[in-house]
Amino acid sequence: MIPTIRLEIEGMKHAITHHMSEHVLHLDQDIRNAIEKFCTMENILQIINEEVSCQIDVAIAEEVKKFFSYHSEGRARVREAVEKYLGKETWRDEQARKSNEQRGTEDPDSGLSGETVFKRDSGTGSEH
Repeated sequence: MIPTIRLEIEGMKHAITHHMSEHVLHLDQDIRNAIEKFCTMENILQIINEEVSCQIDVAIAEEVKKFFSYHSEGRARVREAVEKYLGKETWRDEQARKSNEQRGTEDPDSGLSGETVFKRDSGTGSEH
């Protein structure tokens, strides 16, 4: 009785292997068709253009960050813009307050009592 069972299992194994081979061939053909359909010159050019644009944006952003973060000329331009916006006295007061906070002291000569009122110079010569 054992040989009969073995023949049936071998037959099932052969049938499954045959069907799997056919399935793999169909799957392979479907994948090739999808690749050929997708990889048109228009799609490839669109993907390249989008990636180039993205990488250019990233490169520009990195260079701008480096310029304003690490170069003294860039940092000076930012400092000038902040001083112009806030007014030189207020900017210097704020810098002194931050320096004192980092050291854990207050400088009584700086005129700061823990609060700084920002004055904006509107270019009229008056302070608000």
